[in-house]
Amino acid sequence: MKNKFRIGITDDTNIMRCRLIVRLIEICGSVPVLIPTNLNKDVKRDKHIKDEQFKSLLEYHLKIVDTILEGCNALIFPGNKRDIHPNLYGENYIHPQTKRRLPSRISNVRQEVEVRMIEYALKKQDMPVLGICGGMQLINAVLGGNLVQHLPDDSRTDNSEKENYHYDENLKNFSKEMLKDYEDNFELILKGEKENIFKGTHEMEVIENSLLAEIYKKSNPNINLKNIKELSIHHQGCFEENLSNQLKISAISPDGVIEAAQHKTYPKMFLLTQFHPECNASGIAIKLVEELIKSI
Repeated sequence: MKNKFRIGITDDTNIMRCRLIVRLIEICGSVPVLIPTNLNKDVKRDKHIKDEQFKSLLEYHLKIVDTILEGCNALIFPGNKRDIHPNLYGENYIHPQTKRRLPSRISNVRQEVEVRMIEYALKKQDMPVLGICGGMQLINAVLGGNLVQHLPDDSRTDNSEKENYHYDENLKNFSKEMLKDYEDNFELILKGEKENIFKGTHEMEVIENSLLAEIYKKSNPNINLKNIKELSIHHQGCFEENLSNQLKISAISPDGVIEAAQHKTYPKMFLLTQFHPECNASGIAIKLVEELIKSI
């Protein structure tokens, strides 16, 4: 059944995971509202635009974003192929692995847009928020937290790519045909009528009595919260000391990397996941979006 709710989501629909979230919003009866992240289709490269012109275009674009946000009832921040720029969390040093994943000035409009989105929600205090992967990282930074720029460099993680909790060699083996078949049959996978190619990459413990624990239990009352597996791959992340003091841990991996967090005081649902629930490795995808909508 359709409802009147409009769910704002960063427009990165060239990435399948974002398209899956759009589908989930529709399946749950709401209307996805894509928040644009491109200044101008004619703006292709940094050298084609001067700083002052870029600033002017950006400010105009953010005003358009503000207008769109006024019509949204909740916000979702999907994953991102690019890294969060370290200057967002006050870090001058840029790790080589971060540098090669940073967008150019023009394409980094997405970060500016998402900062505007979360600041809008924090000011309004009446919009449920779901941040996934890069969305979690950005929101944590906006709230005063920071990131480990490259997890394999931290002694608490296994620095071997093939053995690292947060890396999965198997994902490289998925062909374009396999991914298209997955997307085409997404609703059948959600219903359990077709096998999911995405599996949990490592176990995590979900904190008892957290919002995330409640959602998992609604999805499966007999679930073992101490051993849940989701698709979670990333080279950046947070340990407890990197987390904003406005957030609390909802789930944690065996090496201490935080897999989910929730806001301590925000009046609506405010949940951040480092893992990708939209890939439905545990079967939580629909229930999570339903809970977001119920919180409106």
